[in-house]
Amino acid sequence: MGMVDETQQAQELRQKIIHKLLSFGYVNQSNGELKPPDSIDKSSIRVFHEDRHRHILQSNKEWIIKHEGKVINYFANGDDIEISSISPKLVNVQDKRKYQTLFRYATYLWSIPVSQGYGRRMRYLIMDSSNNKLIGIIGLTDPVIGLKARDDWIGWTRDQKEDRLWHTLDAYVLGAVPPYNQLLGGKLVASLVTCNEIRKDFKKKYENKKAVISGKTRKGHLVLVTTNTALGKSSMLSRLYYTPDGYDTKTDVKNRRELWYHVGWTSGYGHFHLNSGLADEMIDYLHDVGDPIIERHRFGQGPQWKMRVIRNCLQRINLNGNNLLYHGIKRGFYGAPLTRNFKEYLCGITNEPDYYDQPADDISAYIKERYIIPRAKRVTDRLKDFDIETIRISKDLE
Repeated sequence: MGMVDETQQAQELRQKIIHKLLSFGYVNQSNGELKPPDSIDKSSIRVFHEDRHRHILQSNKEWIIKHEGKVINYFANGDDIEISSISPKLVNVQDKRKYQTLFRYATYLWSIPVSQGYGRRMRYLIMDSSNNKLIGIIGLTDPVIGLKARDDWIGWTRDQKEDRLWHTLDAYVLGAVPPYNQLLGGKLVASLVTCNEIRKDFKKKYENKKAVISGKTRKGHLVLVTTNTALGKSSMLSRLYYTPDGYDTKTDVKNRRELWYHVGWTSGYGHFHLNSGLADEMIDYLHDVGDPIIERHRFGQGPQWKMRVIRNCLQRINLNGNNLLYHGIKRGFYGAPLTRNFKEYLCGITNEPDYYDQPADDISAYIKERYIIPRAKRVTDRLKDFDIETIRISKDLE
């Protein structure tokens, strides 16, 4: 296990971690080890996330209060939406301050806490051009290196993955905001991930850019987008179809293509249950004791770095890092291929991606006819009653 720290600082941090995990339903066994609850349902998973969500909102309270007034009117009241006039527009956030502010505020509406991404990032707003209101957001970032469900699905070797993982991105936030979520706006947002415009933005941004670590330059080919779900299989991603011929009830089943595939499940390891301030305290503690892991593995500051840091801290304060990083919550893993030959490309069999041709406007028109209009007929009264004051975050902050 290595060196164990018995100082008061270490003991206090140890007790704080134990207390937090017991409050989540972890069980203290006779051998002194903690283990996650045997049965974890969706309500239990929400408890894990609620604690972190509260921490994030409180940590960003000052920013939220300062900027809320500038962005709240970009959210629609129910009577702002005319179903027949809905006209989705993909907006690249890039470096425009007002877009960044709106994007960030929207992420705080998610009950499942949203990371800020790391490494490469591409962020989009989906606006309704008919009323200039926000429909939803897309956030793409670097994928994790080790993910068995993905690697088995693609079928690549370790060397192939090292060479071509760069040509994939992971959606760290993906969905619609109220009240467009009532209209299955999440399906619209998820479908737009696969549009031509996003892969072309990727090419423009990363074509022939030199990688910081390897020094390699690569073609700007984005061939696959992936994501994880927090609560099992996703109704938003399941049965999400598109056909370039437009929606026709007579021919849709024959011609349509599924956009997102449920590939498998994550392993149940991670650190999100320690992210309600505890992870930051662990990092601060390792800084205080001069642990070299802080600087040695800091590049990119992604999940792999954080996992190593947390495991190292747990071991230093005499807790079993491997056990406590197993929370048992297996997330659904999904993939959205952008090419017909994404596996061949990622395995190095071909260097030419065979892209699907999917303009954002065509996708939006299809999703509107296939999902949004039929849904609107079932939620008319609830939609009209929606008031943006119900999502004003500051009213729930102390």
